[in-house]
Amino acid sequence: AALEAIKEVETEGHEKMQLAAGVAQVCELLDERQIPRAILTRNSKDSLDYFHDRLPGIQEFFPAVSRDCGFPPKPYPDALQHICAKGWGGIAPTEVIMIGDSAKDDVRAGRRAGAITVLLGKEAARSDLPEEMEPDYKIADLTEFHALLEKEFDLIADAEGERVRVGEETLK
Repeated sequence: AALEAIKEVETEGHEKMQLAAGVAQVCELLDERQIPRAILTRNSKDSLDYFHDRLPGIQEFFPAVSRDCGFPPKPYPDALQHICAKGWGGIAPTEVIMIGDSAKDDVRAGRRAGAITVLLGKEAARSDLPEEMEPDYKIADLTEFHALLEKEFDLIADAEGERVRVGEETLK
């Protein structure tokens, strides 16, 4: 019954779903440089598919990991570690940026995996975050993330540039 209630709330949320400002530009930058990008969400695969279906001219995120993939939810690092090891063929988590709008879930998962962490949105303005929830970078939105990528990081693609969807195919 609880899972059905969650699915109902997610389905209602589809009507309000909007792409964050700057997502197209960030995806374009990463895709042009063949930098892999993934999505890790606590939402269902149905919600993830709904999101992917509404990406205007943007390739889907690969791997795309939802709660239906069977990993413990964020803030556990398991899914992010799996993306690095299997989805991206062994990229070290220290070479990955985990970006999200939740210090409690996204930043902690990233830190626990050893990734670089970026907190965006309203929560990034907080100055009272416990150490485990303190990100490496704070930004207001994805337009700032685009600038951060250009200024602070050397963007290097993986050798093969292959993308594999976690939870739907056997990963190599």
